Amino acid sequence: IDSKSWIIDSSATDHMTFDPDDFLNTTQPRRTCIANANGVTYHVTGAGTDIHTKEILGRGTKRGGLYYVDDFSPGMANSVTHPFDSKQKQIWLWHRRLGHPSFSYMKHLIPDLFSGFKDSDFTCDTCILAKSHRVPYPFSTNKCTTPFTLIHSDVWGPSPITAPSGVRWFVTFIDDCTRMTWLYLLKNKNEVFSCFQSFHKQMKTQFNAQIQILRSDNGGEFVNHDFQTYFQQHGIIHETTCPQTPQQNGVAEQKNRHLLETARALLIGAHVPRHHWDDAIVTAVHLITRMPS
Repeated sequence: IDSKSWIIDSSATDHMTFDPDDFLNTTQPRRTCIANANGVTYHVTGAGTDIHTKEILGRGTKRGGLYYVDDFSPGMANSVTHPFDSKQKQIWLWHRRLGHPSFSYMKHLIPDLFSGFKDSDFTCDTCILAKSHRVPYPFSTNKCTTPFTLIHSDVWGPSPITAPSGVRWFVTFIDDCTRMTWLYLLKNKNEVFSCFQSFHKQMKTQFNAQIQILRSDNGGEFVNHDFQTYFQQHGIIHETTCPQTPQQNGVAEQKNRHLLETARALLIGAHVPRHHWDDAIVTAVHLITRMPS
């Protein structure tokens, strides 16, 4: 048997490697020798702790009654050439901590960490699973120069899975100038008006800002008597999109998609049940609003 071959034994009491660099740290072995199934005894030279990523690293093929790991999956082959290299471990750690941003963005954000690496050297299977590939919304080149002049808003839901708190929807408010995002979880769509009132008051008290324009679609949660009366009382202009044209509300639509993809990646990467999507979406907002553009 090739000394560098990996053989899978799901019922083994101990797991052994030929390379001490596979360990995160080393410890004193519990025993000095070990015997295999044929009774042959081998000397134990060390022990240690391995890394648990809970990701598929390769596939095994059966030869002569043994399973050999000899075919790494495309997603991991490019990213784990040296899986225990300290820089690579840090890159993967921050990739997960920051909500699975693109590696090109991470290289821009943490250039020193990518010294000697290209962003194309890394491929994340979780990102592939979590992030859909649709036709992008047109990029808006006209942005307000003053914060809170224009606020984009959109409602997402209902979620096919109700969160433990009873939440099935969320509404976002995005500042056109800074792209800062505020998200409110909803049990019902009719809560949108009260959420906007809270958001409006917070902007006035915390930032001494006056919202001039709210842009949304023509959904009944925005186009109703309560909202129209509130707009008139506070001098806010309500801009609505044409029916069946979500691209006109592209900033909010694109932001919601970004939040959902990040939340999905967080759930998949951490092996968290999908019904905790509400916590994941709140975490996604927290991460995205704190990352530099």
